[in-house]
Amino acid sequence: MRPDPLRVAVVGSTIWSDQDRVVSALDGLLVGNSETVVITGMADGADAFARQWAEDRGHTLLAKPLAVGAYPGPMHRYNELMMAWSPDLVLAFKEDFAANWQSEDCVAGTEHFCRLAVDRGVPVLVASD
Repeated sequence: MRPDPLRVAVVGSTIWSDQDRVVSALDGLLVGNSETVVITGMADGADAFARQWAEDRGHTLLAKPLAVGAYPGPMHRYNELMMAWSPDLVLAFKEDFAANWQSEDCVAGTEHFCRLAVDRGVPVLVASD
């Protein structure tokens, strides 16, 4: 068992519809981890499934609404906020995850978050259709 809760960031598409994949991935993390802190956004799709999982199982949830503004500014600032919550692992769920996600030219939110994580040495697991 880890002495501290595992802090997992769940990011992804607002149209991600495979709740079972999100639940299965999070359930799999409980092996060897008595407590999990879920870091996610307040959007639909992958975020919503992660929030529901944390609430249903009584795990700590770190999430707050995204500030509005011009794309991609607010989303990228929110990604920085979630990284400041110090995830140990990132689970990303997105259809058509961009092949160029490690490039600064790729501004999509999920890919941007994954790039931030990799730059900070945080492991990233990507599920895509």
